[in-house]
Amino acid sequence: IIIETNSKSIDTLVILAKNNIEIINELYSLQEKLKYLAPSDKSKIFERDKKIGDKLDDLKVILTKSEGEFNKKVKDTLFDIQIAISERNKRLHSI
Repeated sequence: IIIETNSKSIDTLVILAKNNIEIINELYSLQEKLKYLAPSDKSKIFERDKKIGDKLDDLKVILTKSEGEFNKKVKDTLFDIQIAISERNKRLHSI
């Protein structure tokens, strides 16, 4: 369920991006990755999914404060989310 919640969070982030196409494209790319994550009941994977959700929450705050501007914090947080997804997938395949 946390995977679905994380994927749906992107819809809120798109609204907060205020028509900034660069951010919106990144968000939709992330949404595709999130949508197709393999579910797992392993606690280590759940922790990774939670970390992704926390990063998405961070991005909500950053986009709200920046009023949708694509700044370094937004870029860094998007990158952190991509890394978290990659680490999650790597962890899933190593279990």
